[in-house]
Amino acid sequence: MDPTKKIGFNTVILNNNPNSASLAPMMSDKQYIEPIQLGEILDVIQTEKPKYVFLPGNRHFLIRELSKYAEINLVILPPNQKNAVWYGSHVDFAFDLLVTDDQIIPISTVGFKSEDGSDDINLQTDYYVPYGKDALNIDSLVQKAKVAVKNQNIHGLVQVLFYKDQDQIKITGVRPLRITETVLLNMSTGINWIGVLVRMATGHLNIEKIKKEVPKIDSSTHFTVMQASFPFKQLGVYDYKKDRSLESGAKLSIGYTINEATKKLLK
Repeated sequence: MDPTKKIGFNTVILNNNPNSASLAPMMSDKQYIEPIQLGEILDVIQTEKPKYVFLPGNRHFLIRELSKYAEINLVILPPNQKNAVWYGSHVDFAFDLLVTDDQIIPISTVGFKSEDGSDDINLQTDYYVPYGKDALNIDSLVQKAKVAVKNQNIHGLVQVLFYKDQDQIKITGVRPLRITETVLLNMSTGINWIGVLVRMATGHLNIEKIKKEVPKIDSSTHFTVMQASFPFKQLGVYDYKKDRSLESGAKLSIGYTINEATKKLLK
């Protein structure tokens, strides 16, 4: 169910794909099957006069154009990836955090893998929660992550990336969590984080309840693995290098170990 319905809002969804699950009747009170273009969106806004307009963070053109209208209460879920701050181009693991105006709540550690073993950020196409590969000084790294986040104006679900440089662990970037990685976090924690972001944006977030629901950050009772999907085979393209910018979807699985969860993806 659309999280806005749970907090008492009537919801309207616009999508250009009539087969999309988002257009299922139980997901919203009204559905528009229209092109996801500026003109059509403005027409729907003029007709429905919504209190909030929610957009995914990868719709950069629409975010830029709709932000020009002061009367539109625009909410980006997850936040716009262009707000990311980079200090380097390599990553080994990350911490996911929920950042509100006055609190920073650690959620989970995240590990990364690339097809060719590279540690380049843009080539990481496999993700697993929790990291679980090496022993980490969790308390110390959480404090470093919190300091890094406080220095940036980023709220919502935020990921602080770390890189192991010989004996030192350095922060290599701070970025809003992407949609696919938010789904991974949903599955690994059992919490609907999109719903959390909606409540946060509309002033309905019970932060103390969330803090009780979040599992211990280094818990490893199970591992959740996500592997990016690419359209290369379907397009007849075989000479390629997997890059995050070319992802067309993802597969997820859960296992008691990282290897078990990964093997399930191959079935």
